[in-house]
Amino acid sequence: MTIIDRVQQPEFKSVDNVLLTPPEKYVLPNGIPVYSINAGTQDVVRVSVCFKGGIWYQPQPLVASGTNYLMKEGTLNANSEQISEQIDFNGAFLNIETDALWANFNLYSLTKNAVSSLEIVRDIIQNPTFPENEFLTHISKKRQSFVVESEKVETLSSRAFNRKLFGNGHPAGRNTQLSDFDTLTVDLYQRFYQKNYGSHNAVIFATGRVTEALLKEIEKLFGTEKWGSERQPEVLNFSVKTNYEPIVVPKDN
Repeated sequence: MTIIDRVQQPEFKSVDNVLLTPPEKYVLPNGIPVYSINAGTQDVVRVSVCFKGGIWYQPQPLVASGTNYLMKEGTLNANSEQISEQIDFNGAFLNIETDALWANFNLYSLTKNAVSSLEIVRDIIQNPTFPENEFLTHISKKRQSFVVESEKVETLSSRAFNRKLFGNGHPAGRNTQLSDFDTLTVDLYQRFYQKNYGSHNAVIFATGRVTEALLKEIEKLFGTEKWGSERQPEVLNFSVKTNYEPIVVPKDN
């Protein structure tokens, strides 16, 4: 067995070539672009259905993430419990996330069960009902989490840094306030959904063991005809106003 010399610095070498698998692009009949990478050795796939419905598009704090979350809490065909049971039965995992620009539905599944799981995802995206009881439960939990997080130095520092760097008028610098929870309504979520969730505003990514059969099923589920609103998402006007003064975050003991 070769003994590694921990004292002698290893020889410096540059990276000569990085091989990245380029994605294949398809455009569904209704105009949705699909980017696919067929790679890997395990029969698993990740399919992401993404919309331009992130923080930069929301009219006020918490709307983008709240809309994205509540969509999976009930549809015309299933309630939240039934949706979770169906996903679990297929051995799949659905991760819903919202970032600055995008609202994403990420499905991780065995290739053989991907189609049945994607049928559930389609139902969530196209037929959400935004149940009032689920809305109230969600807001209560988010409010409690916000209060707890607001006691942490890390959270307070991050908020102060973003506010100084971008300014209050920028989506990245506008911090959520406790009072923002009082202004949220189901109607606000529904209107945001109607503006930002539609085939005109969607992109699909498929990676893993992506078969031709799976791509055809994706087309059947999401691409045969236009769905949702055809209004273009509205980006709020904003500007960056950086404050270069020192940041001091007071915190009570």
